[in-house]
Amino acid sequence: MLHYFAYGSNMSTRRMLQRIPQAVRLTTAVLKGHTLVFHKRGRDGSAKCDAFYTKRSSDRIYGVIYQIPQEHLPILNAFEGLGKGYEIARALVELPHGSSDRSEMEVFFYQATDIDPKLKPFKWYKVHVLRGALENRFPAEYCEKIKRVPAILDPNRERMAKELSIYRHR
Repeated sequence: MLHYFAYGSNMSTRRMLQRIPQAVRLTTAVLKGHTLVFHKRGRDGSAKCDAFYTKRSSDRIYGVIYQIPQEHLPILNAFEGLGKGYEIARALVELPHGSSDRSEMEVFFYQATDIDPKLKPFKWYKVHVLRGALENRFPAEYCEKIKRVPAILDPNRERMAKELSIYRHR
């Protein structure tokens, strides 16, 4: 089993389980020395999230640790675009107090290699990220930071409807 740190759209449990139904949400965690930036060039031409390395210990990204079977890694890699704008990185993340008998866990996550600071995310993508942050009860100021990210309408209305349809059920 692998421990995947989701800090973008996969923080939303519905989105993650739509992609990898066998994923198990373990806990939330904090990645220090990084900041959340929407500047990764997506295959659809919009911005996606990046765990941008800053070297500043005061910078942090909140995320969700999922346990996924090793044999499903190629599926997740395909969704994330491994080798097409993302690479796999590894780090120790800080666990919430009382969630485990340890304070850190080694995880893997996706880090952008193809960035464009002029890009903006589609509104539906930002909805996934914000829903994940709210669902996991991340600090209010962190959720507000996500809310303030400028986003644009996706010209492909069908894609937008499909992306957001996962929140209409249940």
